[in-house]
Amino acid sequence: MFRGLPSGTIKQLRLNEDLKGVTAIIEMASEAEPLLHENTRFWLVKPQVSLSGVRGLETLLSGYYIGIQPGDGEDRREFVADSEPPPSSKDKPGLYLTLSSDSAASVYRGSKLFYRDIQVGEVIDVKLGKAKQQVLIDLYVESKYSELINGGTRFWNASGISIKADLPKLDIKFDSLASIVAGGISFYTPADGGELNPDTVLPLYSDYEAAEDGVAVTVKFPARTPLSEGTKVVSQEIVIGRIQKLEFNNDLTTQTAHLLIDPRAKPLLRAGSQFWLPKPDFDITQIGQLFDGNAIQLQPGPGIPCSASLP
Repeated sequence: MFRGLPSGTIKQLRLNEDLKGVTAIIEMASEAEPLLHENTRFWLVKPQVSLSGVRGLETLLSGYYIGIQPGDGEDRREFVADSEPPPSSKDKPGLYLTLSSDSAASVYRGSKLFYRDIQVGEVIDVKLGKAKQQVLIDLYVESKYSELINGGTRFWNASGISIKADLPKLDIKFDSLASIVAGGISFYTPADGGELNPDTVLPLYSDYEAAEDGVAVTVKFPARTPLSEGTKVVSQEIVIGRIQKLEFNNDLTTQTAHLLIDPRAKPLLRAGSQFWLPKPDFDITQIGQLFDGNAIQLQPGPGIPCSASLP
């Protein structure tokens, strides 16, 4: 079968001499002859159940069949079938990208690509790079969502759950339920990211913090405020950002904190928003603060959106 159309028929099956496989003699339709080249691939299509979904479900009614994916090269009439379906051919309308990572982690073929928890594409292949030092991840983005990606887009692994133990509490972070179950990749795109070159291999970061991409905000604090790089920003007990960099002003009376805010929390950044660092509360139930330190609190303001600099 090629793209749902019959392209040939098995005429004979025989057991190989090594008793480890079988050889199928196939009579191809005359109009399918241009498909037969050196890199053409064949495989047995059967139901496959995985966390990313069910494939080949139609074979429950029609029975197993042999799939064919055309390739290039010289004409050929003898082939070795693949043990599993090959990666999707890049012939559908849309955007194709390649990411690189030190580890595939829980990303695999069929994993979904999410933007604001909406599926906009999927992983079509995961393989080792030529030097065997990097994992290359091929992505397909649906054509109606391709405009969401530009040269400054940053991708991160949204699979699984991140747990940090800071007595007496646990800080648990996770993305959508779909990405936890099936694995997935999320991304964030700045407005001024520049033009995208689809041939450029982009990095896949381990998580959102590693991607270091979000809404940049600067806030001034008194010089004696006990802050440090990495101090969290919290709103309604939800971690929405952290301090990237601290700078003391020339008069040494104030310090400027450069914050990185999760883009999903951007609506909280409005004129009149208030930032403050609560004084430590020496309560036995808050002993974790002695190890983790206080977090900057954010109270959203009533005014217009503002995300550049807040006093």
